[in-house]
Amino acid sequence: GAARAAAAAPVVPTVTGGTRPAAGRLRRGLTAAALVAVAGGLAVPVGSWAVGDDDRFVLREHVSPPFEVGQYPSPLAAFRRYVEMPEPDAANRYEQVLMTLDGAPEGTRVRFAALDSYDGVVWGAADRAAGTDGVGVTRASFQRVSTSIDNPVEGERVDVRVELGEGYDGVWLPTVGALTELRFAGPRADAAADSFRYNLATSTGVVPSGLAPGDAYVLEAVVPPAGADGLDEDDLPAAPDPALASAASFLATQAVQWTAGEAEPMARVLAAARHLRTVGKYTDGVLEAEKIYTAGHYRGRLGEGFVDDVVMAGNDEQYAATMALVANAIGVPARVVVGAVVPADGVVRGEHVEAWVELQVADGSWRTLPTEAFMDFDRPAERPPLNEQEMSGTVVPPPAPVPPPSSLADQTDAELDARAGSPEETGSELPAWVLWALGIVGGPLLLVALWFALVLGAKAWRRRRRRGAPRASARLVGAWRELVDAARDLGTGVPVAAGVTRREQARSLPLPAAPALARTADGHVFGPTPPADGVAADYWDQVMVVRRELRAGVPWHRRLRAAASLRSFRRT
Repeated sequence: GAARAAAAAPVVPTVTGGTRPAAGRLRRGLTAAALVAVAGGLAVPVGSWAVGDDDRFVLREHVSPPFEVGQYPSPLAAFRRYVEMPEPDAANRYEQVLMTLDGAPEGTRVRFAALDSYDGVVWGAADRAAGTDGVGVTRASFQRVSTSIDNPVEGERVDVRVELGEGYDGVWLPTVGALTELRFAGPRADAAADSFRYNLATSTGVVPSGLAPGDAYVLEAVVPPAGADGLDEDDLPAAPDPALASAASFLATQAVQWTAGEAEPMARVLAAARHLRTVGKYTDGVLEAEKIYTAGHYRGRLGEGFVDDVVMAGNDEQYAATMALVANAIGVPARVVVGAVVPADGVVRGEHVEAWVELQVADGSWRTLPTEAFMDFDRPAERPPLNEQEMSGTVVPPPAPVPPPSSLADQTDAELDARAGSPEETGSELPAWVLWALGIVGGPLLLVALWFALVLGAKAWRRRRRRGAPRASARLVGAWRELVDAARDLGTGVPVAAGVTRREQARSLPLPAAPALARTADGHVFGPTPPADGVAADYWDQVMVVRRELRAGVPWHRRLRAAASLRSFRRT
């Protein structure tokens, strides 16, 4: 700056008629040079002292981004990996050991995660819990905690050692009761303890660095006495959760019909549970005759595909999701918990996994509504094929009688010729103008059909290529692009220019679940560890569910135009 100022300094005329530089020009230049030399001399030793000879100081390595638990898949959405399969399946964990608990009394409930948020697609864990600690104080969700946890609850104290088996992985930490102390063991203990977070309001733990078979930890917890967390019709509920009550509004009719004759909120909830257990049927949807009962607990599956279906059939996923929503529609705060009941030997396998519901009462505590209170295990009757349904109840007419030979022999040749050429014998021929019209219209229709086939085939090939990408992170990115492309084909203006982030695109999508899906993709793509294959598969399932809802929300002619649209193939 001093050099530029000196160069721009005006030339001042002298008394004798000559010229000289402006006052201080030379002095400023020498001063600037001296300052640069001093600064350069100090920069080297100070910089070496601050960051060392070999390391760089990178700010992003010392600043933690805000924690978002919504980026992790809901364990309820993956419930079918724990059901019994008729044929071997590599992803199934029904017979695998999930964990071994030493010190947990038989019948204790071990929880994987408490899910207290529903966005119309999936039950998940909220970033901030709506629960209370008994005095009306809302606790922040998933905070970093030390080895000892200040958890003021009453009950029986237990010391439990947990070792994860071959069938358990992910980020959700299985816990018992309300934690008061937790210590990780094994070679990955430091990383797990450094990233561990715990939600005091939902008694749910998460380890963002990930859990793997062989990990072990010792916990001290408080469990309620036997029968202390039960429910009674006279129990007063806590204040309703407005967000969950709004999300459950599509089941408001069932909340009224299933509770006729009851007035108190908790009595209505228990009446709805009895209705579900009495009317519903149980199926995992894996048998050939039961594959019509699909997985998922999005609105369409719980509405038309469950409570409004001819046969209300499903497993823990659909029953627990519906039961919790109906309770919230009645006005009783409810959440879904995925976990297991500890058997006598303490070895929890996939077959022991279940989903139950917890209801909040007026003192702020949560009471258990067990799975067997709202779900029975009677299987649905096999539905006959469609052609059998159409033929049932009809009377098949007898075959037409064959005329005796004499009736034909008595006719003359002219009569036989006339009968052979009659419309009744040969069938009436199409008029010429109909054939001409078919020739004119058939050609363009054939071209249109060919165009639809080519475009749909190209989109199916693109979807298969994205879903089969070699890296799990690439499959996650491909799933998000599939959702964006579907919206663009339907005419939604979603920006796809270079530099546009997924969260910016989510704001242009007319879907409540889009921001959560965008955060989930970002969390795994830019996370500290590569995502697992199961995470990508679950994410694809969620995206395809949202994609179907997106298409269902537009008229049929827009869906038809979208099928033939090439807009999603343009990258700008």
